[in-house]
Amino acid sequence: MDINQLSKEYNTPLVRTLIKLIPIVGSFLDLTISNEFEKAKIKRLRSFFSKLENGNLDLTDEIINNDQFLYCYFKTINSVIFTKRTEKIEYFSNLFKNAIIQSEIFISDEYEELLKILDELSYSEIDLLLRFKKMEDNQEVKEGSNTRYEKLERNKKFFHDFGEEITKETDFDRHDLDTIYIRIERTGCMYIPRMEPNNLSPYSACTTHIFNKLFKFIM
Repeated sequence: MDINQLSKEYNTPLVRTLIKLIPIVGSFLDLTISNEFEKAKIKRLRSFFSKLENGNLDLTDEIINNDQFLYCYFKTINSVIFTKRTEKIEYFSNLFKNAIIQSEIFISDEYEELLKILDELSYSEIDLLLRFKKMEDNQEVKEGSNTRYEKLERNKKFFHDFGEEITKETDFDRHDLDTIYIRIERTGCMYIPRMEPNNLSPYSACTTHIFNKLFKFIM
C-alpha cells in the first residue's frame, strides 16, 4: 500500500488532504511499503488519521500552505511513525487535532515545544503523570492557596502511597521510581523539591504549568 491508497480509506476532506501532503517530504519519511517496518509505519499512520477523522475539523488553505504549519505537521508525522504504542499515537493525534482548533498555535513555537515534550515522554511516564494529576486534583484546595509550595504540601499526603500503588499496578520497579521522577522532571512536566545531600528520595512532587497545558491538548 502506498500513501495515496491510504488516503482513499478516509471520507473527511481534511484528512485526505493531510495524507496527500506526505509525499512532499519524499525520501525523508520513505513511506513506500517494502518490508515489515514500512508496514508498521502505515499501521501507525492509520491510527493517527483515524482519530483525526472522528473530529469535525477544518483548515483554511492559508493555514495548510503556511510553512510553519507544514513544519509542525511533518514533525508530528515523523514522531508518529516511530512510536510503537497505539495509545501514545492517540495522544499525538489529540495534540494535533486540538492544535487545529486553535490554529494560531502553529504560528508560534508552542506546538513544537509541546510535541517535543510528548515525544520525549514514554507512554508509561505519561500514564504515571495522568495518575498523579488525578490524585493531585482530588486534594482539597483552599481558596487562594495554590502556589507550588502549597501543592507540594498537599501532595506530600499521598506521595508515598502513590509510589506504592504505581509500582503494583504498572511495570515500574519501586527501586527505579526516584530516577523515573527525575527523568520526568527534565521534561518540565513535574517539579520535585530539591533534596538534601544525605536524602536523595523525594518527599513530594507536583505537576507543572507546562504539563497542565499539554494535558489540555492530549486529552
